[in-house]
Amino acid sequence: WIDMAKTKKIAPTFAPLPRLDVLWLAASLLLAAIPHALIIAPWVSALFFFALAWRATISWCGLAMPRRWQILALAAIAMAGIYLGYRTLVGRDAGVALLLIMSSLKLLEMRNRRDAMLTAFLGYFLVLTEFLYSQSIGLGIYALAVAWLITAALVGIHRTDNAAGFRERLLPSARLLLQAVPMMLILFILFPRVG
Repeated sequence: WIDMAKTKKIAPTFAPLPRLDVLWLAASLLLAAIPHALIIAPWVSALFFFALAWRATISWCGLAMPRRWQILALAAIAMAGIYLGYRTLVGRDAGVALLLIMSSLKLLEMRNRRDAMLTAFLGYFLVLTEFLYSQSIGLGIYALAVAWLITAALVGIHRTDNAAGFRERLLPSARLLLQAVPMMLILFILFPRVG
C-alpha cells in the first residue's frame, strides 16, 4: 500500500497547519470582507476583524486555540445580534452578515488542512456575495484579485514542504484562474445579470 499523499507531494488532509498558511488565509479573508465592511452593520465587521486578529495572534505567538464553548458562545451571540438587527436570519443583508461571522469563526476554530480548505471555500462565497451589492468593473477586478489570493492560499495549504513562498503560491494559482477564463466567459454571456 502506497501513501498517495507522500508520493504526490500533497499534504495529508488532517495534517496540522503551518503558521504561514494560517496567516495567508486570514489575509485573504480580510481582503474578501473589506467591501462588506462599508455595507454591513459595524458590529458585524468589528466581530469579523476581532476573530481574524485573534486567530492571527494565536498563530503568530503560538497561543492556545479557543475552546469549543467559546466559539459556540460567539456564534450564538452573533446569530442573536443578526436576528435582532435585521429581524431575520435570511435575506441578502442578514445572510451576508451571517456568512461573515461564520467564516471568521471557522477561521478561529481551524486546526488542520481540511478545516483550512473549508475556510477558503467560505472565502470564495464572501467574494461572490460582493456582487449582490455592486456589479461594477472595479469590483470585478478586485474580486478576481481576491479569488487569486484565496486560490494561492489553497496552493500553499496543499504543499508538503511548508516552504511555499509568494512565487510558489501565486504562479500556480494564476494558471488555475487562467484555465477558468473560458468558463467565466460562457457564464458571463449566457446567464443574466441582476440589474
